[in-house]
Amino acid sequence: MSASPQGATEQSAPASPHKVEFGLLMPHFTEHASMELLREGSQLADSLGFDSLWVRDHLFISPDHREHGGISDPGFITEGTLTLAALGAMTSHVKLGAAIITPHRHAMKVAQLFATLDYMTGGRAILGIGMGWDVQEFNAVQMPFAAREQLVRETVAVCRRAWGQTEFSFEGEQFKIPWGSVSPRPVSGDLPIWYGGLSFKAVGFATEFCDGWIPSRLPYDRMAPRLERARELLKTRPTTKPFTFAAMPQTSIAASANDALSSFNLDKVKAEALHRVPVGGGRTSLTLEDLEGYLIWGNGRDLCRYVERFIELGVTHIVFDMRSSFNRFLENVRLLGTEVIPEFNR
Repeated sequence: MSASPQGATEQSAPASPHKVEFGLLMPHFTEHASMELLREGSQLADSLGFDSLWVRDHLFISPDHREHGGISDPGFITEGTLTLAALGAMTSHVKLGAAIITPHRHAMKVAQLFATLDYMTGGRAILGIGMGWDVQEFNAVQMPFAAREQLVRETVAVCRRAWGQTEFSFEGEQFKIPWGSVSPRPVSGDLPIWYGGLSFKAVGFATEFCDGWIPSRLPYDRMAPRLERARELLKTRPTTKPFTFAAMPQTSIAASANDALSSFNLDKVKAEALHRVPVGGGRTSLTLEDLEGYLIWGNGRDLCRYVERFIELGVTHIVFDMRSSFNRFLENVRLLGTEVIPEFNR
């Protein structure tokens, strides 16, 4: 099939404007990461009207998982919450999120870290949380990998209590806090918690005890039924707090769709995508059409059309993951900021 987005032609008009927010996964990992690139990239994004900056969360990348997202990751990765604090000091309005914090920290420490980040940045923190997938990280800090689901549930519960009460106690299966207090607390008394994960079970967690869902690399055809399920579940929630549907597609930008596509190692991408059960779903092979939404690629007009497809599904916050081209990060941020964002902010 053609490397262009499905149904696209060179004469297609730019996307019509809709309310949507845009974020960037920052280059704080791989061999291209540097403090200079983080500084220039965050300040450029802030000036161009991006809405959020995001980091990953790993103690390390263990040898069994060096190749993921279609890249060969050498394992260099700066600590996520410290990186967010640094980005916050260098910017003025962008939100600062983790996609995603995994439960290899004590819940009290997570509550303190993000409350402090929110306080120091004037209310710009978003806590993305999920179960994680690398048993080696959990083993390294003696946290029970098999109890990840309960660790996530209790971490969220502790954060909510710590942020909402001057003094509190907590009694859970994994965490027991006879007395606790977090000060400073979040600027508004709370901050958004978004759940990361691809499965229908992840959608259930997100709608049950979080404020948003942020799947990473999920094709349109797999995202649509999950969003429908999320909307059904949200009808039964007792709270009226707003809920955010986000997406984090792996993104490549170039003058043409074919040039952009060449930035991906498609053999690696397809192999990993098939291995991810919610993406593969029993399929034995994947076409480019199957990967649309998991990957997005092309020039500014192509990317506008991909954004429109996310919006049509109900997504309102799109985080561009450009890990496969961090060596062209600043150039790509400028292109997104001048050719894509303005089409949706008129």
